[in-house]
Amino acid sequence: MRMQMGRNQILGCAALVGILSGSAYIFRRNAGGHDNWGQVMRFAASDTAAFDGFGGEWFERAAALSGDTALIGASGNSDAGFAAGSAYIFDFAWTIAVDIDIKPDTDVNSINPDGQGNIPVIIFGSDTFDVADVDVTTLAFGRGGASLAHIHGPHEMDANRDSLVDLLAHFRTQETGIGAGDDEVCITGKTLDGTPFEGCDAITTVSPQSL
Repeated sequence: MRMQMGRNQILGCAALVGILSGSAYIFRRNAGGHDNWGQVMRFAASDTAAFDGFGGEWFERAAALSGDTALIGASGNSDAGFAAGSAYIFDFAWTIAVDIDIKPDTDVNSINPDGQGNIPVIIFGSDTFDVADVDVTTLAFGRGGASLAHIHGPHEMDANRDSLVDLLAHFRTQETGIGAGDDEVCITGKTLDGTPFEGCDAITTVSPQSL
């Protein structure tokens, strides 16, 4: 479908794009694949009316992104008088959801919280997430925010044989904050352009005698 475009705002690695039909969209670099722009968000006013100018020809007069907040103006809105204008604030989350696999060589991710070893974690690449864009210095695993056990990587590989590059990282068990009874652990990080991402996987905590 071909859409008639309004005014656009490109702010760093994000683009706020207005459409004359009365919507605005955020596109982000690399969200459509490596070095390609992809749509990550759509905004529409709750009381849109014809000639409001939301996302249309007056778009450049009031549009801004700051962190996870977008401010979009509609200079033609007449709710408070003819063409008095309105402004809309939208809060949203930039965080990219990624797929991970804890202890990829096992079917059950059994972890001894008191263990002295390292936990391997695969971060899977996809058509919309290129692991080459991961800032590995920002990786944090578990409640304790364990950083990389640098002696073990990270390493790039195709773990699931889908012809896309994945990232294998190791984290010291004692630094993860995993406790008895935990049934899920997450990894967080940022891409090189500062976009946060997160992935979680199920685990089972066990005593040393159970391993």
